[in-house]
Amino acid sequence: LFRLSICPSVRRSAVSDVLSGATLHVAFLVLCRFISFPTRRTGALPAAAGGKEIRFCIAAQREHQQQKKVRPVIILGGQGPIETPSEFPLVSRMSHTFRLHNVPASAGPTKIVFCAAASGAPSEGRTNADATAAESSSDNAYISWSYSPPSSIGWSLTSRTLLSITYRSLEQGLPEYTNISFASDYLHRGLTCSSGGRDSHEHDDTGTCFGAGGRCCRAYSGCLQKLGLGPRPVHICTERYTSADIVRTEILEGGGAVTIRGFSSCKCLRIYLRPKSKEVERFPNMVASSRLSSREPPTSDADATHREYLGGAPMNDDDIINNTEPLDNLAGREPWLKSNCSGEKGEEASPSGYGPILTFAIPDCEANGKEDSSPPPPLLWKVWMPPDPTICIETLTVLDGTLDVESAAPDPSAVYVNGYQSWSYAGTVKRGHPQPASAMPHILSRAFNRGATVPPKSQTGLRKNATGGVLGADCEGWDDNGQDDDNKKHELRSFCSADEVDAGAAKSRASRKRKNEDYLDDEEEDDDERHFYKSDLFACITSQSPAVAHVGQQDDENEQFVFTSGAGPSLVLGSLSQRKQFGLVTLCPDLCDISMQCSLDGTVPCLAGGLSTDWSYAQIVPGRERHPFHGDDPSTHYINAVAAHNGAKPMRHGVLLTGWCSWYHYYENIEESMLRQTFDTLGGPIRNKIMSNVGLIDDGYMTAWGDWGSLKPKAFPTAFMLGPNPTDKDVDACMKSLSDSMQSNGMKPGIWLAPFAADKHSKLTKEHPDWIICDNAGRPANSSNCGKFFYGLDATNPEVREHVFRTIRRAVSVWGFEVLKIDFLYAACLKGNGKHDASMSRAEAMHLALRCIRAGAGSNTFLIGCGCPLGTAVGYIDGMRISADTGPTWQPGFPLPSWDHSTLPSLRAMVRNSITRSNFGHRWWHNDPDCILLGETTELTDEEVVSAATVVGMTGGMMLMSDDLTKLRHNRLRIITRVFPVTGATALSVDLHHPSRAGIPSLLRLWCTDETATSDVVVGGNDDGSSEEAQDPNALAIRTARSIAFNPDRKLEDSSPGMRNRVHVAKGLGQWSVISLSNWSNIPATVAVPMSICLPPPPTDKGERGDDALSAGSSLGYHVVAFWSSKYVWIPKKQIDNKWTLSKMLDPHETEVFHVKPVKDEPQYIGSDIHFTCGYEVRHFKTNGLNELELAFKSEWRRSGYAFLFIPSSKNLIRATVNGRSGNFDVIAKPSLGEGKSGRVVRVWVTIRGDGKDEDGIVVLKF
Repeated sequence: LFRLSICPSVRRSAVSDVLSGATLHVAFLVLCRFISFPTRRTGALPAAAGGKEIRFCIAAQREHQQQKKVRPVIILGGQGPIETPSEFPLVSRMSHTFRLHNVPASAGPTKIVFCAAASGAPSEGRTNADATAAESSSDNAYISWSYSPPSSIGWSLTSRTLLSITYRSLEQGLPEYTNISFASDYLHRGLTCSSGGRDSHEHDDTGTCFGAGGRCCRAYSGCLQKLGLGPRPVHICTERYTSADIVRTEILEGGGAVTIRGFSSCKCLRIYLRPKSKEVERFPNMVASSRLSSREPPTSDADATHREYLGGAPMNDDDIINNTEPLDNLAGREPWLKSNCSGEKGEEASPSGYGPILTFAIPDCEANGKEDSSPPPPLLWKVWMPPDPTICIETLTVLDGTLDVESAAPDPSAVYVNGYQSWSYAGTVKRGHPQPASAMPHILSRAFNRGATVPPKSQTGLRKNATGGVLGADCEGWDDNGQDDDNKKHELRSFCSADEVDAGAAKSRASRKRKNEDYLDDEEEDDDERHFYKSDLFACITSQSPAVAHVGQQDDENEQFVFTSGAGPSLVLGSLSQRKQFGLVTLCPDLCDISMQCSLDGTVPCLAGGLSTDWSYAQIVPGRERHPFHGDDPSTHYINAVAAHNGAKPMRHGVLLTGWCSWYHYYENIEESMLRQTFDTLGGPIRNKIMSNVGLIDDGYMTAWGDWGSLKPKAFPTAFMLGPNPTDKDVDACMKSLSDSMQSNGMKPGIWLAPFAADKHSKLTKEHPDWIICDNAGRPANSSNCGKFFYGLDATNPEVREHVFRTIRRAVSVWGFEVLKIDFLYAACLKGNGKHDASMSRAEAMHLALRCIRAGAGSNTFLIGCGCPLGTAVGYIDGMRISADTGPTWQPGFPLPSWDHSTLPSLRAMVRNSITRSNFGHRWWHNDPDCILLGETTELTDEEVVSAATVVGMTGGMMLMSDDLTKLRHNRLRIITRVFPVTGATALSVDLHHPSRAGIPSLLRLWCTDETATSDVVVGGNDDGSSEEAQDPNALAIRTARSIAFNPDRKLEDSSPGMRNRVHVAKGLGQWSVISLSNWSNIPATVAVPMSICLPPPPTDKGERGDDALSAGSSLGYHVVAFWSSKYVWIPKKQIDNKWTLSKMLDPHETEVFHVKPVKDEPQYIGSDIHFTCGYEVRHFKTNGLNELELAFKSEWRRSGYAFLFIPSSKNLIRATVNGRSGNFDVIAKPSLGEGKSGRVVRVWVTIRGDGKDEDGIVVLKF
């Protein structure tokens, strides 16, 4: 499964030999996995007897593409070279195939040699043995490790290096060096942007310009630098470690075995690397700054009376920092710590003699209780760095390699990319297509999406600092200082191989021409093709089997839905947590060149224990034929592993939130009287239409962000009854009365806070300017919030944590709020070196911020995260916003750019991320897709409102409204009543990895079953009616969510396909599927899906899902109900295969929900247009087996609509009663039952009063 390889590939210097006409030898291993430097991938498979077919792909690096053609020469072990007559162009991603005949069976390992086309055969006297000897040279670059599943999947992952470290000197990383004065800043910004005409100018935190006028700006910048103004040059260094740097390896087992949280047993290999800093000191004579680490409990000036007033235990900052459950048992084993026998904390030793340590781990499948059907175990690895207080680390590259694909295996076709935080883009992108990005300028969007970053661009060379010490290898902005290239080569050999020195010398010569362009801009747009795709936290590369079912037509007026009959292998890469660093996965356009970064953004590794990364994760998931109910997403195992590793408990509070939020109708213009009126409405006239269990006061009650103890005078007059300057107790009394108002109306009181954000004009920022995070130039870090540039508060500062703790504790203990919506959390980790503790990374600051919030809120408070980095929040947040803000328009409205696909408010962004991140729900937290907007104040069409409600109902997220409920039209209010109550199940996004032109998955699927019902009657949403939850309409949904939610204390129940997508209904209703089809394009389109995908699973004796729905389906055909249009159709059995489709012409942004149920020769409840599941609304269904059936709807809700019933009778003598009175009905279809028999589909109008009485909602049909 995992191999640490000392098998060398071609020397990197040989790449240059191609250009001069010499032979380039490339190792071609026994399994035909191509590992050369200038190629992307290769493969081979046995062909006819005595022959081999070799398939390879040439992808030259950009600097080598002037060589037009190459000629491959095949070398067989013991047989000598075989020259091929063909020449192949040396261009990126060009695949070629040729066949060898008459190959002896005794031939040894095959090698392939590329010659320049003009040079013909290999150099005279060159043999296979010579090639092997050349490859074994000590100057070679090495393949460091590879990961291949034991089964014949055809995919493997190879890394060229073990580790790359990108850093700068401590001197150049601290504010004392990077900050510029106000006058310098003014001149720099004014002069550098005054030239360039109409060219756009955008600047980063250091004032460096991007865009068309960037070159002019850099020229002026150079002049200012010569005058001592503007940003100073920053020199970036890189150290690379390969297999050649391994000192020793160690297998960790027995008493020294590694335990990783979430994995009960692992097989581990530890690799010790040589200390390169020992051979050439990175920065001698550098003195560590006093600002590096202050991880000590704060000295609070709060008196005991105030702590008692807040209630609960006082803040212990030391506990918040240190007393977190370890994620593994590796801490304290560092060799640079001298641990004593008593197990006390190790003493610091001199770290200069130690290099980085890598630990690789593979979970033991048997020990972890995995079944044989589970995919191969993942590869886990992490890095430990010895302390070095003389450097600031920018990034650690823990994977720099390729995805190797054999000839018989499918190529990668798409990649799922995940955004940094709640509002960032998440979705699947087709191979080679650009990744959707923000359309806003960086000043308005960068902080929103700036999670992990790629390593800053560097240029090979050395530079001496002011003390005469060598800065290191691969230094950006290297000034040669008059030295010749030979001297540089000599100094550089301790860090790089000879070929890298040659390349470095060439780059140094080019650097002389750069002049003023040699100053580092670590925020410059990355044009490296290897970083074409960027995914925060994790990425999932997928492939499709060759067999594709094409449905519909693809032209200018119709949208085509393409569904593959099988799924190929998948590769999931990511980080198990983001408590140490933000992780990033980058890929090239063809998805075969991959790297993984741990972003530290200038962190100083000064602690005695050094610096460690989070566990990295790689798993190759085998492909399989896609069955209609084998819908597991390939990232499922990774998502569950993250939940287990971080101790997620998404249903710890046992509540699914449905209610109201003040933001989208009133925004910041809320008033006390308006809030009380709304709460009374939710608890009174509207309660039997939709029940709210939470009310949320959003932004607008305080005078300024940061001053959370203040209230607006005119909007909240209760607090100002005793005078214009209310005391804390006056404010507390006002807020407590509002929370009491929500509780008296049956709702959990909730309030909005942004504790790590503060307005510029707030009292807090004026009194505590040192709490504000500053960028590298010394300015307050840009928060990028369009229209409101607020400040971010430094979570590494213990005084800030004390302030946040008090704010949260006051809202919970004094004001009485049980639900806290914590917004703009990314503000706690804005990028910049102007922070209190330089030894903390941004991810560590974010982790500390979340721990502080949870400590202040306590374990019983429901926390909703918003604007929050996702990976760090797992285990701390109960509910998480997973999309950008919804909006009053489908796409961002003017003046915002409508083509934005990132963080701007719009219904499109809300719908997209709600689907693409639905897999996180009930595993990491309860998903918050944002509010459903129903009011007429928006520009949304009825079809768009229906689509939003459908997505929320199908994906199982929170269901919140945000309108003036007294002014809603009946038809808009009825939309949300038809998706309420929630089910607790999460639909499968069938086409998540099939990217469409609209960029949003179009097919969601649930299935309903009565096989888990324990009685004939469902009372109050619970099928036993025995607990207090029987009166809670969400009780059955809560029970469903608990059964499928991740729980670290028990074995997962959703490991079987379809369990997460199952809705429990009353006994006697049977089984059926719920299919949601959407047209997300801007034109009308026919959306179609094969009928075989829509079939429900057949019932089984064990109450589990059957495996062959297609062959075991009903011989009498299927009932199909179009829910939103309230229409029925019968589909005969003969039309159930991939040649027949379920389709409908849909308007732009319209959604339809279909129900597909087998026809039986007995009375059946087909469905209704009352609830989108066509069954969740039913209390019981009974029949005497002869000529009568009784249907009872849940009577808690006031509803009306059509019910569809089937009777196996050809007679038209039918009588219907509703609530004891004669009912209105009609016969709308006559499905055939065979042998000349037919049945009747009866549509009955039903009215439910919603008074909760047993006789309400009763339909009786006699025939």
